Amino acid sequence: MDLQFAERRVREWAREHSHRLGLKGSNIEAKYMWNPGGFVNQSYRLSDGETWRHVKFVREDRTSHLQQWAKISEHLTEHYNAPRLVQEVTELVLPGFSYGLAFEYIAGKPLSSASDSLPVVGKVLRALKELHQDEQLQTMLADRQAAPTYAEAFAEEYITRFEEDLEGILADRHLLDFVEDRTLDWFRAEIETLKEMARQMPCFQRQAADVVHNDLNWQNILSNDQHRFWMIDWDDLTVTGDAAMDYSVFLWPLYPTGKRAADLEGAHHSRSGGGYVRADGAIF
Repeated sequence: MDLQFAERRVREWAREHSHRLGLKGSNIEAKYMWNPGGFVNQSYRLSDGETWRHVKFVREDRTSHLQQWAKISEHLTEHYNAPRLVQEVTELVLPGFSYGLAFEYIAGKPLSSASDSLPVVGKVLRALKELHQDEQLQTMLADRQAAPTYAEAFAEEYITRFEEDLEGILADRHLLDFVEDRTLDWFRAEIETLKEMARQMPCFQRQAADVVHNDLNWQNILSNDQHRFWMIDWDDLTVTGDAAMDYSVFLWPLYPTGKRAADLEGAHHSRSGGGYVRADGAIF
């Protein structure tokens, strides 16, 4: 998409809805925000020079994800420092992107592996423990269908992604002559191995009934110099997920440093029974 065209369209929309956005219409500017997670959405920063907003647009097949976020936005803001929802966007602003949400803009920075980030990591782990057992969210988003097993939840979130990645690579195989066939064969075999391991491991056979963020990489945790944090990008939240997915994605950047969950303030264990982050801090 032509970014200049897109920014102009978003700016015109924001000026038209300036009162609801809490912005001064004549001075509003819109700037595209790069999304390191992919191109399934479009994000823009709005500003009138004094007040800032963040608006996120999604394609038709992702609309239900943002609508769910809008439904529970007050709860997420109150309990998990999610950005405050300002306005739903129900009209077509950008071609191909049929729905959006406008939030207060958070002037924080993504977590890094620097030592001054560790206090924030501990706070996030405590928030995750509350999230994974949040009965109010489970009630608000109750699904009448039976919850999947942890193995099925793992396959839905990760095996599917791996298979889609492989399909994309194979579709552009003619552009990737530096990738050997044996590498692709190895990738395919690893996918099948992971799938089979999840099918067979006893801890994956229980019902997946955890409330899970499902995309808790460090780009989705913002913090400031006072160690305050915000959890963003709640598009993929589910009440039939596996808490281990959040812990594994969130704690992975600490693995090369040798840090353990038990070294962090307030981080003792995940949940008994599932046991992916043990009380001694080992991650498995």
